[in-house]
Amino acid sequence: MASDSNKKRFYLQTVVCILIACAFIAYCTVAIFKTIQSSQKGHTWSAIVSLEARLLSHTQDSNSESQQYFQNAGKQWQFLSDDEYDKITAILEQDGFRIDAGHPNGYPVDTWGNRLVISFRRLSDGQLDFNIVSKGPDGIHDTKDDITSPYNNDQSLE
Repeated sequence: MASDSNKKRFYLQTVVCILIACAFIAYCTVAIFKTIQSSQKGHTWSAIVSLEARLLSHTQDSNSESQQYFQNAGKQWQFLSDDEYDKITAILEQDGFRIDAGHPNGYPVDTWGNRLVISFRRLSDGQLDFNIVSKGPDGIHDTKDDITSPYNNDQSLE
């Protein structure tokens, strides 16, 4: 009788230990995933801010080749087409700017390999305003996981 009771107790203790180990492994996995995700967002924010600063600097130069792409900027947000995006990033690269994109075509991409979305408008003082967005892990623009410039307070794109 005592032997059956000891076996049951041992079995129960073993099951409890296994459950605790599984819970600990799940907790560690979540913590590691969150750390990796935070690092990916940090890298993407860095790329966005760097590209935004370079675009602002480059477009303030009236002799810049990139000026032609923003001549018709109005008060409403406009998006660069893929062709315009490629040409703008090539112009910036000629001037020594390069985000280590890791994409075979050489254009800047976010941590997940998605092309960044560049939109622009002209402010009332005549200055260009840029909004650069990463499509985030899901690769779909205008969803909850998108990452945008931390310096852009107006997140709504019309």
